[in-house]
Amino acid sequence: GFRKSHVPAHLAYLFDDQKKPIIKLAVMNLSQSRLFFRGGEGLNTSISKCAVIGCGSIGSYIIEALTEYGVSQFVLNDNEKLSAENIARHLCGHSYVGKSKVLAVSDKLKKHNPNINTELFDENGIMFVNNHQGVLNNCDCIIMATAYTPLEYRLVEMLNSSEITKPIVLVWVEPHLAAGHAMILQNPQDVFSEFFDSNYMFKHSVIKNSCDFTKKESGCQSTFIPYSAFHLKRFIYTFLEYLLQNVFTKKKQGNYLLTWCGDLSSIRKLGGIIKDRWTDAENYSMHITRID
Repeated sequence: GFRKSHVPAHLAYLFDDQKKPIIKLAVMNLSQSRLFFRGGEGLNTSISKCAVIGCGSIGSYIIEALTEYGVSQFVLNDNEKLSAENIARHLCGHSYVGKSKVLAVSDKLKKHNPNINTELFDENGIMFVNNHQGVLNNCDCIIMATAYTPLEYRLVEMLNSSEITKPIVLVWVEPHLAAGHAMILQNPQDVFSEFFDSNYMFKHSVIKNSCDFTKKESGCQSTFIPYSAFHLKRFIYTFLEYLLQNVFTKKKQGNYLLTWCGDLSSIRKLGGIIKDRWTDAENYSMHITRID
């Protein structure tokens, strides 16, 4: 209450107790609404809580993008630890190597924005979805970013049997980000028999010879597919824009398949064979189809 041209604060305070030092405090409002009013366009999201199963490269960047949109509450599931090989295309860097991915992602986001709240489940994915249906149904959306077919199959099975009552989004990518795919499921549908073959390979992939791009380091038993974080983020922002604006803000009903084509010109130069369905697709184009 001491303003300029009025009684100085330190003089008024001396009348009370001149032996006590004056301690000055600054109070800063870091509420989510104020941060986004000052540093963005305001809170646009209609999602209050999102579950993300799989906190690897795809999942971690999806979570980051959602926080930038204003989502502040998350349920995170992954039972792996961050390794040095992950950091070139993962939200968390070298300082988090050896730590649980869910813990690493949560810690990094909270250091950036103190309004982030997370429930962490460092456990097997199938056990998680079987044992925590209530937790999942308390979210507005469930995003699966594991590329692990048995877990994806189980989650879709639970949606079809009404054990899961919230929208499910399955996300995966092709080598070199020739394409990224997102399947948005709001209604029961046997998508595995319709869109995947007997080996659970996606029927409408962009590259015909995906197996030719699988990499393996000398002396390493694990295999991986190459793609960069730069192109991955480009895909994520594009598909999330559709998901958030149409499915949640505009309440668009139905099941949808989104395919984002990457730099197909470069893929061809690398020896990629583009399937006939996609030969006329433009670089960095989005293709959306209602599938139910």
